[in-house]
Amino acid sequence: MQKSEVIELKHPIERDGSKIEKLVMRGPKVRDLISAEKAGPSDSEREVYLLSDLCDVDEDVIKDLCLVDYTGLQKVYQNFLS
Repeated sequence: MQKSEVIELKHPIERDGSKIEKLVMRGPKVRDLISAEKAGPSDSEREVYLLSDLCDVDEDVIKDLCLVDYTGLQKVYQNFLS
């Protein structure tokens, strides 16, 4: 079983009346990548889909993140690949 990583957000966001201060990303599987490839025409749309799936949140949560927090998610994802 793959581990998960907690990502503390430097800039928490509000969603549905709740403050999101951290996200938990699970390790990716091949099926996640295949699903993401079908999710949209651009690389950024596919990446947002993939990260939202791995963090078990709506895509709009990922879209509302500050870039510094988004970059943090990308780094955690990359760490899973090595």
